[in-house]
Amino acid sequence: MAKAICVYCQTEFKIIKTGAYVIDMFLQPPQPYKIWSADVWGCPRCGKQIVQGFGSKPLYEHFEENFKENLDRILGSKNEDDWVLFNYEKPVDFIMADDSFIQKMKEIFKEAKHPVFGGLNILQKGGDFQ
Repeated sequence: MAKAICVYCQTEFKIIKTGAYVIDMFLQPPQPYKIWSADVWGCPRCGKQIVQGFGSKPLYEHFEENFKENLDRILGSKNEDDWVLFNYEKPVDFIMADDSFIQKMKEIFKEAKHPVFGGLNILQKGGDFQ
């Protein structure tokens, strides 16, 4: 198992959540293309978090027949234990994301009541997710 240490606190990270869903995004506006399972680790002192411990291959990929159904199931889950995070592999300027995409993401997460909002605060450029 990999070991991670917080640069700021010089304290070893601890596991917060195993089996979080991580959705790889690409294009502009961003679109999902791979879904992974990974672990969320956090610093017990400052609270900073990282994601590591990805499987050797994704759970689902965009070209598979059941990708959309699995994506909808994951995003629509009302189970608070299902954490969903997004990986924007390259820096993305979300000002370019169209309003319908942002609105759809807000609705999905409001309905699902996920404890982690997968970067939606970034979508609003400095605003908090409401």
